[in-house]
Order: sequence, then C-alpha cells, then structure tokens
Amino acid sequence: MSNSTRQGGYDERLVVPLEASRRGAHRARTNPLVAALPLLVVAIVVAAVIGVAYALFLKPGSDTSANDPLTSPTAPPATSAPAAAQPSVTASKSASASSSSSSASSSPAAGTVNKATVITVYNNTGIPGLAKRVSSALSSKGYSKAGVTTAKWTPAVSQTTVFYSKDSQAATAARVVKDLGFGKAEQTTKGTGGGIAVVAMPDADSVVP
Repeated sequence: MSNSTRQGGYDERLVVPLEASRRGAHRARTNPLVAALPLLVVAIVVAAVIGVAYALFLKPGSDTSANDPLTSPTAPPATSAPAAAQPSVTASKSASASSSSSSASSSPAAGTVNKATVITVYNNTGIPGLAKRVSSALSSKGYSKAGVTTAKWTPAVSQTTVFYSKDSQAATAARVVKDLGFGKAEQTTKGTGGGIAVVAMPDADSVVP
C-alpha cells in the first residue's frame, strides 16, 4: 500500500500552492486611475460645452441690440413721414393762394377805377343845361366818355344818383360821386346800357358851375 492511502497522510495533488492563491487575489483588484478615467472625460466635455455657450451668448459687454431689427439705431423714426409731408401741404396752399391772387389782379377788380367807362348824364329836373354842366364837370376830372341824354330816368330819385350795373363798376361809381362832390352810388339792373348813368337832381345845380 502506498503512502497516499495511509491514514493521517496527505495527497500532494490536493494541496494548492501558496503562490497561486496570492496571484488570484491580485488579479481581482482594479487600477484607480483606470476607474476614474470615464468621469474625467465627461467633466472635460461638460466644461467645454459651458465655455462655448458662455462665449456665444453670455459674454460680458456684448451688444446684441445691433442684430435686433426692432431696436437698430438705423431704423427711421415713425413720425419722420408726417413731418416731411407737412411742408408740402403748406407749399401747396401757398401756391394756390398765389395763383388766386394773380388771377384776381389780372381780372377787373371791384376796387379798380376806370375813367374810360361810358357815362350817361340824365337831367331829371326842369333846370335847363344841368346835364351838360354835370357832363363837363366829369370830363374835367378825366372821364373821357361822359355824355348827356334828353331822356328821363325812371323811377324818380330824391337826389343825384350814380347808377351802375356790374360789380366791377362799383369803385368807378363811388369815385364819380367823390369827384362831383354830391350824390350817392347805387347798383341797378336796368337803364345803364352796360355803363354808368348819372341822374342829376336839384342838389347838383348848387354845386356844378
């Protein structure tokens, strides 16, 4: 019988070497640097993302208003158009007023005295030659077309009256009254023949020579 079968003996094949046990224990351990490497990579990536975002959007002193079309300093003010339109309206009104003034000055105005107007003198009294005397007095004042008629003016008047039919003759009729020194001016729709009619009454006899 061999030694391996002896009671109290041992079998060398069943004995585990001490070095093998130690070698297995060291193999189960992990290097600390290798374990921390993934966390370090994640931290670096996060820091890089934060740095890029800060540089693009949160950089101190950056002026983002230049890229905003609503706050751009080059945008024209909302009230600039009405302000520019106002002088045009005023100029248009001034031009219109100037045109009206020119038109009024080129047409016979109510304030224009025309001593070349035809004037017919009526003698509505029984005083002989009174119409002739009035006509001569007008001629001496520069009225080049003053004449007389033998007809009587109707209806009757109470004082010497200078009748005119057109608004443009109002100033001339008033000037006739002023140059004669008596009578009144009055507008009528008949009897003047397009000119001015002077109806002489007794108040003219004491004034005209």
